[in-house]
Amino acid sequence: PAPAGSPALGVAAASGPELADRPLEEWTPGFRALLEAREFETLDGELTRIAELRRDAYEAYGLAYLHARVKIETGDLPAARALLEPFLAADHPLRDLALHYRANVAQEEGHPEEASRLRQDLIFSHPKATYRSAAIAEEAAYLAEEGDAGRLGVFLVRLAPRVEAATLRQVEARLVERLVEEDQDAAALQRGLRLLRDNATDDAADRVF
Repeated sequence: PAPAGSPALGVAAASGPELADRPLEEWTPGFRALLEAREFETLDGELTRIAELRRDAYEAYGLAYLHARVKIETGDLPAARALLEPFLAADHPLRDLALHYRANVAQEEGHPEEASRLRQDLIFSHPKATYRSAAIAEEAAYLAEEGDAGRLGVFLVRLAPRVEAATLRQVEARLVERLVEEDQDAAALQRGLRLLRDNATDDAADRVF
């Protein structure tokens, strides 16, 4: 038998009657057990059945957001994209999270410019977003590798009043690297020397010298 508190016991508890046929108070433990066991296909099926049979509860508790994340795990990106759509509404409390996951979906689907637009929306519209720091790093890397110095410079200017100095220096270091790649050596040297003058020992300085 599985030891008390083990993931196997949690999955066993989630088996039996389908969640759609159980009281609402049993749904969260069932979801949690399947998530912890990474039983995403099973959880997808449970959520699909809840959407079909208990649509009122599915919508009232925003289960489409969980369903979207499960679809990402199962590789059904078009379904995840559609499920996340309502959470992108301007006043939705989960909008920043939906932007993060929609950007990931767009990137995986081979739409990097859409992913960039979604990341920037998250960065500039949601200053307290959970994934904002990750989005800044990902966007700076994307613009440095796939964009051009002009776009990265605009991003840096927009970002300047909204982030701490350490984050800004990391983005500026990316810009210096991009300027070098574009043979804009004078501009790269000017920015690089300023980074070095302000702090010669952090990661940003290490990137450019």
